[in-house]
Amino acid sequence: MMTPMELVKVCPKCFSTNVGLDISLKSYAQGSFFNLHKCGDCGYVGLVFPEVDKEGLKKLRGRKK
Repeated sequence: MMTPMELVKVCPKCFSTNVGLDISLKSYAQGSFFNLHKCGDCGYVGLVFPEVDKEGLKKLRGRKK
């Protein structure tokens, strides 16, 4: 029996997993309050934050170096 993969959101800029919803006043004013995500490490804000499993995360971080 296969177990479901655990996926985590990853910042496309710095590959951090410290990602959450952007609840800033700017995103609220733009009407994208529930669509934008923000990286807690580098501050990148965007709509698309890929979700990867642990193995994919290792590969992404390996490319960064």
